[in-house]
Amino acid sequence: MKLKRFALWAFAASILVVCGSVWASQSEAAANGGPLSSYFASLNRPFDSYLKIEEVSPSWAEAKYLTEEPGQLEEDIYAFKPKNTRLAFFYSMLIPGAGEFYAGSKIKPLLFLGLEASLWSGYFVYHGKGNDKEDEFKAYGDLHYNRDLYDTWWNSLDSTDQNQFSHRLPDEKNHEYYENIGKYNQFAVGWEDAGVDPSQFDPTNPPPSAYRNTYLDTRDESNRMFSRARTFTVCVLVNHVLSGFDAALTARSYNKKQERFAGLQLKMKMREYQNESIPQLTLTKSFY
Repeated sequence: MKLKRFALWAFAASILVVCGSVWASQSEAAANGGPLSSYFASLNRPFDSYLKIEEVSPSWAEAKYLTEEPGQLEEDIYAFKPKNTRLAFFYSMLIPGAGEFYAGSKIKPLLFLGLEASLWSGYFVYHGKGNDKEDEFKAYGDLHYNRDLYDTWWNSLDSTDQNQFSHRLPDEKNHEYYENIGKYNQFAVGWEDAGVDPSQFDPTNPPPSAYRNTYLDTRDESNRMFSRARTFTVCVLVNHVLSGFDAALTARSYNKKQERFAGLQLKMKMREYQNESIPQLTLTKSFY
């Protein structure tokens, strides 16, 4: 208890030093003349006339601005307000770093937000590369794949032979179309450099085609770019989750560090003294 009282008085003394330095500087300015000279001249009285220290029960009211009477203004200078860990978690799940900022951290928000920006940049870069490669292999296929050659071979088969194949070439040039012409051997006859008569084509032993190989390489490169872009989106999700949990821990750490000041409250009130308004500091300590 003695230690607490000593800490309390030490805190009050530090406030007096700060207020004294401000008072001295303002008094010096008032001595040189100015609109505030009469006001600060009224402060030339012992500090105990406007500094009050109280010990109260734990149920002191939440601090806020209010006007009790004309000319009396009350303002909080310090009052402990704990951080909500769930709210910090929600903020960072929404925007990485926001919960850490709410919890009082200055460095972590920059780290998480910077990582978020980097991850999204990586996603858009690789997604753009994937689109470029996709346009490239589609244009290459349109240039070197002859649909008529494939149709000639396909139409030469009877229904029994056709039913042995699980894939068909769509009439529309969609995703399935561009996948089938490169991926499955039954469509190899359509590549212009295959050099085989459609009537003699054997899908179990397709002829080599440099066009087909180039097409497959470009398509594989496009898929790799899209895969990397998806990896970045997974990392974005991980960043949100990690930031959420870190924000909750940061808020809890903040509350734990501030618990020793939980019973302190410092207020400033403007009081009437000799027809002048002067500040009165009230330092309140709650003992649990």
